[in-house]
Amino acid sequence: MLKRKILLVFTFIIIISHGELFSLMFIPREARLLSGFFMNIIFVILIIANYLYFNKGNENIKKHFSILILLMLLSVLGSLLVAKYHHHQPYYLTLWRSKNQFFFLFYFYLHSFHFTRKEVEDLILAVGFSSLVVFFAQYAVYPTMILDARVAEDRGTVRIFFKLLYFVTPCYFYYLNGFFKEKKTLHLLLALLFLSTFVIQGSRQFIATMVVLTMVNILVSKQVKAKVLILAVTIVGLVGVYFMFQDVFNEMVEVTIEQGTDARESVRERSAKFYLFEFNPRPLAYLLGNGQAHFASPYGMRIYMIWTYYGYFMADIGIIGDYVTYGALYALCAILIFARLLYFRVSPELSHFKYFILYLVLIQLTTSGAFGSANLGIFMVAYLWDVDRQRRNNPLQNEI
Repeated sequence: MLKRKILLVFTFIIIISHGELFSLMFIPREARLLSGFFMNIIFVILIIANYLYFNKGNENIKKHFSILILLMLLSVLGSLLVAKYHHHQPYYLTLWRSKNQFFFLFYFYLHSFHFTRKEVEDLILAVGFSSLVVFFAQYAVYPTMILDARVAEDRGTVRIFFKLLYFVTPCYFYYLNGFFKEKKTLHLLLALLFLSTFVIQGSRQFIATMVVLTMVNILVSKQVKAKVLILAVTIVGLVGVYFMFQDVFNEMVEVTIEQGTDARESVRERSAKFYLFEFNPRPLAYLLGNGQAHFASPYGMRIYMIWTYYGYFMADIGIIGDYVTYGALYALCAILIFARLLYFRVSPELSHFKYFILYLVLIQLTTSGAFGSANLGIFMVAYLWDVDRQRRNNPLQNEI
């Protein structure tokens, strides 16, 4: 039991290291960057050691996503060639900038140490609550900065973005469905607390996506009997949220009207067209991608100039940015992983995680890529799908 607790604590550290330790400013930036790099190396060593010497992995659980993940990692390595020979960026700089992609191996780490469903859910909730605390701490003390992240006063609110904040999404649906099942007021309050982060961020797309998915969740949930009543209560609740954050919504409406009266293409459309049709130096880049740019190279300086003069950010064009960076195979595998996650049938007690995947799919064209910052969350869900299919195919097997 003690060993499992130590393993869970270590795994929590792996996850927050991937998120650069919540971008907390009191931790030196170099330490935050190196923490992810070294944790990546350590958990890969643990996977190999566990397989070769301890043999504690659960070899009977089929890895339904392993080939796609390995092909994506192969695509990352292929992009090094274009970065080297067409952008004149050394291998080691591209590899360093691509280090987060190697956290894809976290999927094999979960398999290697045979995590139970409850352990994975507890990890997701622990990171979600930690992110919530960090978010509201920064919101409360602004303009004092405690995060080395994107924080700005805009749209009548303080918009806060850091890598691990996406964990609030599965936590929201976890507690929302917990309320449907157990009718505990605490679950509803926690769900609303997680949902409030989306409102405070003032993102029209994020809010609209969460509202739509909440409505769908209510309509398809077998736990909800009085669907009309619940929908009515939800609508009343949303009206209450509007009045609580009226300034935020009014600012968003003004931004929408302002952008709607502008006949020109949006920045995202111009960015997508530029990176798809003008950016690639050679035809090979359309297949292998361009690799991640580092500002210590001419390639990185070119990207910086594009950001500065044109405002074209790859982080704004989602999976198109992934395709430009890592190539066609990477983007295709990402699409197939999402398709599998949505297509696979899972037990009712895990179905709420599908809304997290749907959320990521629906914001794909406007965020930092298919597996930009959310890759650990995605692969934790992929592992839960593997465990669930194994359990349903072998009902007499012990709880895993």
